[in-house]
Amino acid sequence: MTRTSLTIAIALSLPGLLVAKDGLGDRLSRAYTKYVEQPITVDAAVAAGFAPLTGTCDPDLGIAYTAGGTVDDDTPATLYYDTAGQLSGVGTDVYSSWSAGSPKQGLVDAKYFEKVDDNRYHIAVAVREDPCNAETTSTYPVGDRLVVKGADVVLPTTEASAIEQGWMKGSCFDGMGTHYFKDISSTDSSMTWVAENLLPVVVMFDNKGDFNAIFFASTVIQQGLFGPNNWEPVPLPNGQMCGNFCDEDCTFSDTSIWSTMHFYFNDPEAMKCVAEDSSITAGDCTDLSLLGMGMTQCCPTYVASATADSRLAAGCWLCLAKSDEVGTDQALARPCRRRWHPRLPGVV
Repeated sequence: MTRTSLTIAIALSLPGLLVAKDGLGDRLSRAYTKYVEQPITVDAAVAAGFAPLTGTCDPDLGIAYTAGGTVDDDTPATLYYDTAGQLSGVGTDVYSSWSAGSPKQGLVDAKYFEKVDDNRYHIAVAVREDPCNAETTSTYPVGDRLVVKGADVVLPTTEASAIEQGWMKGSCFDGMGTHYFKDISSTDSSMTWVAENLLPVVVMFDNKGDFNAIFFASTVIQQGLFGPNNWEPVPLPNGQMCGNFCDEDCTFSDTSIWSTMHFYFNDPEAMKCVAEDSSITAGDCTDLSLLGMGMTQCCPTYVASATADSRLAAGCWLCLAKSDEVGTDQALARPCRRRWHPRLPGVV
């Protein structure tokens, strides 16, 4: 059995869990700490300056809309809409270069990333069924399923289905929820810590186990010298990426850095790791508000404890991610730069 067919077999073994019974959420926003609202209807997309990329309807994703109806590395995000005008998918381009490299070949071969040009790859997730034949609007404003285009991998829409399908439980972040990761070479929740084996769509759930968000993961840096290019504010060295896992063994042998792009399907401000509806306690968490960021990252006792390095790295990234809003705290950011991102502009 190939790696792709193994993943599909695992993902499709629980067909009753394919559809989120109450839908995925009620809104769409993008980018951690930014939460930029995204249009969930065609009318709203046009009003926001989006336009059809080609005008054709992809049978799995729908009709692609991008900012200005063009694609480039500054605005790589793509939103898809069905023929009834509702959101039917989300995606992004990943650009390769001689210095940053290309997406891992195993993930290209498995069709997670589709090569569309010499230096451009695309990854996308469908959120509706049969988007090219929709005649009426659905009661689910942002869809009810998560299917990776090309690879045809069905992602879990509840925490219970993620556990049953062998996804690894990671940390909880305010705004995001509890992270789950899948190693596509593994039949259980274990990790090989090989980036080429990491399914490049990460799912997150709220305290009730309902779906909250996803992020696309790229081992090719997508942020530029003058801005994040629709991705998160700064790239993540391995130490910072491991802050999402809460596992002392976390490292990656075939990459040293990551770019991530989050899409939130519910109100990120409402997602708090320590809350009345959560089993997570303050003792499980690192209070990043001490760094002036108002965020909490939690590694509960039911997963392996995070190393001090991974928590420090997560804190450094959040500080730098907020620096364009509040001004970089040089005293705090300087050791972060030395240890985690020596070439990060704006930190001396």
